Amino acid sequence: MRLGAETKVYAAGLKVELAITFFKPGDVCAVDRYAPSMVKWILDSGRDSFVALFGNESIAAQNLASWIRRSDSEFSGLCSTLAILDDIAMAILVALPGKLIARRRRADMLALIKAANPTQRAGLKENLQRLVGLTAPVGERDYYIRALTVDSAYRGHGVGKKLLERALIDGRASDCERVRLDVQTDNQAALHLYRRFGFQPIHKGETRELGFAVYSMVLPINL
Repeated sequence: MRLGAETKVYAAGLKVELAITFFKPGDVCAVDRYAPSMVKWILDSGRDSFVALFGNESIAAQNLASWIRRSDSEFSGLCSTLAILDDIAMAILVALPGKLIARRRRADMLALIKAANPTQRAGLKENLQRLVGLTAPVGERDYYIRALTVDSAYRGHGVGKKLLERALIDGRASDCERVRLDVQTDNQAALHLYRRFGFQPIHKGETRELGFAVYSMVLPINL
């Protein structure tokens, strides 16, 4: 479903306006069309966390390729908004109301256990324990941004800003009280964008074993 909203971005080094539109996949066929890019971008949104959970990038990509096609996953492509330029996807936003998160995370964990072989299952509990406390809980009145990633070829042109604005619109429409997101502390470009919008950290989770840290951030809406 095309949202009808249109914005302009500038090609690098050129004073040429490029019209982009926002697209919400309405079915699995629409998700399949953009699936390889969606998996790549979702991985980019939190690569260290995904590696810690799944064990390596290859297994993470395999699982995400399945999960984005499921309607009950936290990573469902049906919960995504794509930025489209000339029928080419440039960026992704995956976001949904916090009241849906707990049920979807349980469904993802069941899918992960079911897909794992006995050796992988043995290490799954250990992987999950490494991630405990890394992020703050998501409240039922939060609008949770699970992923917001712009393809490297289109960064620096305001696409991420427009997708974040879209998330705020959708969060208000869902009658949520605030927008919630998690971002690695070394992702300076994303932190700069979120701080410009007024997001504030409410939690810092870090793990010396895995070598990275995450900020949980919020922005009140519908005040």
